[in-house]
Amino acid sequence: VPPDKPKLELNVTDITENDYVQFTCTSSGGYPAPTMKLLKDGSMEITGKTVTKDDKVTFTAIRQMSYKDNAADFKCEATNVMGADFATKKTTVKYSPRVVINPNYNPYTVIENEKITLICAINANPDVYQQLIWKRDSAQISVSNAKYTFDPIKRADAGKYSCFVQNA
Repeated sequence: VPPDKPKLELNVTDITENDYVQFTCTSSGGYPAPTMKLLKDGSMEITGKTVTKDDKVTFTAIRQMSYKDNAADFKCEATNVMGADFATKKTTVKYSPRVVINPNYNPYTVIENEKITLICAINANPDVYQQLIWKRDSAQISVSNAKYTFDPIKRADAGKYSCFVQNA
């Protein structure tokens, strides 16, 4: 007899980066008893513990969530020789911004009097941020959008540039 469709549950609904989340996958029926596994994005197997009681099989895994788990598909599979079935959940993980300034050269050598644009590439969830601040040598120079343009760039513009953002 093939296993019944499994049920996949998480112990929390509001997930923030570094939270520990318990994934519980259960399937009833099926003969022989199904083997259970949990996959992230269809390939990465998550280790856990399987307990069989009567005709119910429960697989439990605890995972520390990362920003890389945002929008991930977790799939619980119940399989025996007679068939297989699965259940899925997509996770949403809140995390603080990761910022990279492009072009990403350090040092970034330019030719005086050319037009140069620095771009602050932001990866965050939620992706809405309160403001973006550009700094040169730790002094605030702008509160603006993600692009900072010099047209033209001058020798006096030399320095270490950084951008700062904060999400809600």
